[in-house]
Amino acid sequence: MLRKLTGSFLITTIILLGSKGFAQTGDGSLQNFISALRDLRHPAITLDYLSASGAPGDKINYNALQLSASATVLGGTHIWGSVPLRQQNGPLGSVSGIGDLTLVINQSLIDLAGADISVELGTKLATGSVTEGSLPQSYQNGTGTNDLLLSLNIMTSALDLGAGYELVGGRSMNQITRLKRGDDFIVHAGYMNRGESLDLGGELIGIWQIQESSMLNPVSQTKSFINVASSNGLMLDALIKAQYRLGSMIAFNGTLGIPLNKFNQNDGGPTRGLTASAGIGISF
Repeated sequence: MLRKLTGSFLITTIILLGSKGFAQTGDGSLQNFISALRDLRHPAITLDYLSASGAPGDKINYNALQLSASATVLGGTHIWGSVPLRQQNGPLGSVSGIGDLTLVINQSLIDLAGADISVELGTKLATGSVTEGSLPQSYQNGTGTNDLLLSLNIMTSALDLGAGYELVGGRSMNQITRLKRGDDFIVHAGYMNRGESLDLGGELIGIWQIQESSMLNPVSQTKSFINVASSNGLMLDALIKAQYRLGSMIAFNGTLGIPLNKFNQNDGGPTRGLTASAGIGISF
């Protein structure tokens, strides 16, 4: 059975990544989030602690406890879900609470010379509040949108490759920005060196936000929306992963997410910074 690392990104991703994910803040890329935290091939319950920082000028710190669970049904169908308990602290205030719920279904299609080819459908549901404390989107527990992801993955015992499209569902109800993010095209490539009890590896994630984001015009009296210049483009992140297995049932996970390029979304959402996580998984 193939094993994927069950640590964290934002959702990140996600990196939790973000690029647009947790690592950059609390909102963003569903694929980043999924890539960092899931373990679709190894049924387990995991608990991860995640810590992230925004850009130096933002002075916002992000923390979360992430509870995840995965199961295999009907042989080639794998289901994964997670929900975070989040906290954001910055100069304007502090917000804490339940974040967005993520659900993923992965269906194996064919095994080709040792490579498992699968298709994946995921969703991030807007269960996290975006109106706490009358604070900007970057302080909020959720994105305020119901997003969908469709992707194709190729995985061997050491390599994990994939590409997907994330459809962002609507506009956040955050009263300051009413942010609507653009859709994303995502590619990722990972490698894992597996030892007897210690696995070490890394992953590169590229997220191309196709459309510009839009938000409330801050100088308009009619609540009109404007496109945010330079809010689309390519974001690159690297993940460094480690997993130590203690027997056949317990595993300790650690992840470090690093943004590789400078990208200022300039849209009132979260900005990019480092992300780190540590967690424990119990397999069954």
